[in-house]
Amino acid sequence: MTITAQDQDFQTTLDLTATPETVFEALTTTSGVSSWWAPATGSASTGGDLEFMFGEHVVRFRVTDADRPTRVRWYTVDCDVMPEWVGTTIAFDLSSTETGGTTLHFRHAGLVPQLVCYEQCSNDWGNFLHSSLVSYLETGTGHPVGS
Repeated sequence: MTITAQDQDFQTTLDLTATPETVFEALTTTSGVSSWWAPATGSASTGGDLEFMFGEHVVRFRVTDADRPTRVRWYTVDCDVMPEWVGTTIAFDLSSTETGGTTLHFRHAGLVPQLVCYEQCSNDWGNFLHSSLVSYLETGTGHPVGS
């Protein structure tokens, strides 16, 4: 797992065997993100709102960009459990590899070491991306919240 602190925002890069189209679907459909991160409702298309349930807590994002199959951006509108997330941006950048797979660069802009939740959140992102998302893409079964 490669995790960097460039500009202090949490970032990580994954090399995946799945195609960019497959990875894009995992990031831009409610069934996809529900399968590897947390139960989701709403629209994952550009301009849509996504709501994720973490137990009784809701996190709401505005999808500011869903450019098939290269990039996805979510802007945090509301996060009752971690209010410091409000105003942060989650970015997924996808590029094809020579073998037909995908390099996924993830950045949570605004998730910086100065935040109280940084250690827990960065560890959780690492686990959900490097374990749950990878498992979902490779086997069809991820390990989302509540599973």
